[in-house]
Amino acid sequence: MARRRDDRFFTHRIGYLARVLGVPLVCLVVGLLALRQAGSADTSVPERVRVETASPATPLLSARRLPGTVGLPNRTVAASSLAGPVVAQGPQATSCAMVTTATGTPVFEHNPMLPVLPASNQKLLTAFAVLNRLSPEFKYRTQLVTDARVEAGVVEGDVWLVGSGDPVLATSDYALSFAAQPQRYTPVETLVTALQQAGVTRIRGALVGDASRYDDQKWVPAWPARFRSGSGELPSGPLSALNLNDGFTSYPTAGQQYGGSGERVTAEVPAQAAATRFAALLVAAGIAVDGGVKVGTAPPTPIPLAFIESAPMFDLVTHMLSQSDNTAAELFLKEMAAVQGAQGTTALGTAAVTQVLTEQGFPVAGTVVADGSGLGDGNRTTCRLLTLVLALSPQSSALVTGLPSAGQTGTLATRFLGTAAVGRVHAKTGTLAEDSSLSGFVDTDGAGRMVFATVFNGGDPVALEVLEEQMAIALLAYPLGPTNAQLGPLAPGG
Repeated sequence: MARRRDDRFFTHRIGYLARVLGVPLVCLVVGLLALRQAGSADTSVPERVRVETASPATPLLSARRLPGTVGLPNRTVAASSLAGPVVAQGPQATSCAMVTTATGTPVFEHNPMLPVLPASNQKLLTAFAVLNRLSPEFKYRTQLVTDARVEAGVVEGDVWLVGSGDPVLATSDYALSFAAQPQRYTPVETLVTALQQAGVTRIRGALVGDASRYDDQKWVPAWPARFRSGSGELPSGPLSALNLNDGFTSYPTAGQQYGGSGERVTAEVPAQAAATRFAALLVAAGIAVDGGVKVGTAPPTPIPLAFIESAPMFDLVTHMLSQSDNTAAELFLKEMAAVQGAQGTTALGTAAVTQVLTEQGFPVAGTVVADGSGLGDGNRTTCRLLTLVLALSPQSSALVTGLPSAGQTGTLATRFLGTAAVGRVHAKTGTLAEDSSLSGFVDTDGAGRMVFATVFNGGDPVALEVLEEQMAIALLAYPLGPTNAQLGPLAPGG
């Protein structure tokens, strides 16, 4: 099973030779046998009435009967002439690039099996794994529960706010503070409304934040220290099963980016911060909380009071890819462990990603999954793996439809502006201090949709982004040579 896609990749090449040589040889053998039979036929057969027949416009052994096969070598040369000069301007020994057809057949390669640091292109692997492990229809459910009597709208004891790991649980002001609108989020105010609709007007005990579904490790150990401080332009908040507003207690009121922008302050104890903010919302809505706020684990058989559900995982993966939401990517990892009955941890989540890729037969040699977001400098993957994950995902998958579009959406909204690539390049971006990546699809002039991956390690990310864009724009002209339609069989009389 683990070698299935290695075999498929090798089969593309063998299949190519078979198509080029096999069909003509078969036709030749059939023709020779026909001639031999004609030569040995009984010449004493009476002469029959001659019937005029039309000759086919395209001879049986014409190359036009194999347009895809005949055109492939020419298109491979074309891809090299388009992509090669651009890739040659980047760091050669520490980078990889690959272009394939929509089904994964390679037409250009540069270090395709070199393990490289993918930056946020790591999210492509996370997206593939989470859609397989959790399904596109999966939803997070955040609940309010109690073990006390509820009489005349009064809960005679504690109420637990039980976190499910929902990565986009947020207040409306936080969602509106982002530059890109509208934002995909689960409005926590709806949970307040649900409790009101349940008739609750007072909580005699405390509001208790429960984050026990995941571990207490707030940061990925593999991350550089600059990503694990308590304030600044942080690319991720602390990780918790009860994470309101990405675990930030303070944030800009406008212009936010998920990759880090403006001064943001993280919660020391995310579950405590979430419960505190939620209690304030309850009080503002007229629901009293007499016992204050604390952190703890809900009883094993509680009484449900109210709940809210997130959007389906399909939409959440789309959000993660489009906005490059690092916190969401890391919480997806923990949930992949939790749904198997274990406590959600990063270590079990990274192992799940590798397991899914291996089970699906992808070539994982050299791949190291250190986190879900790509912020860690311990991640390694190959351009071959990136292109295969893209090519072999259904076009209807969130992994494909969720990619940013050049000059239009997500992290590509301000890139490729004023070029022919606008709306025709759909790709995941990635940027670290000395690394840049861009992998996705190009809607070409003459060959439909092509797959590409570029990962440059070692250099100025701004300059490397220019190379990525030049390569994607160059590929728009692919294949340069005649199309399958032009090479196809002639019409009668043509």
